[in-house]
Amino acid sequence: METSLLRVDGWEARLFKFVDASRARPFVWGENDCFSFACGSIQALTGVDRWSEWKGRYSSPEEAWRLISRYADVRSPDRKATFIAGAEKFFQCISSSVKFARRGDVVAYPEDPKWPALGISLGEQSALLTTSGIRFLRTVDCQICWRVG
Repeated sequence: METSLLRVDGWEARLFKFVDASRARPFVWGENDCFSFACGSIQALTGVDRWSEWKGRYSSPEEAWRLISRYADVRSPDRKATFIAGAEKFFQCISSSVKFARRGDVVAYPEDPKWPALGISLGEQSALLTTSGIRFLRTVDCQICWRVG
């Protein structure tokens, strides 16, 4: 799968402005959560709005899971594999090892055994939006990344 998203001029400044603005917003499933955070970063990098398709369509991690799993071409008993496949198709981004993560790529961290937290690689550190706010951790501690543009 090749990505159909391209980074636009000025993406770095827009990305850091987006992350900074996200610090003040409370976590709410389906409104301001890790999935909307990942979609917002994609919009900052590419100008493509992926969030409008999902905004307000779920209010729990279980409902979000059902939506993303619909995008997976192959359903697997392995929730992680289904999530990765569904996210790759939805984000229109190739999944890769975090060893290859670049600034702006979407990352997943195993915050909870059932629901990974999504975030944004900022280089050596990644920003993740969790139920307790933005958390920064080493990018190499994430499970996977999706290469944006």
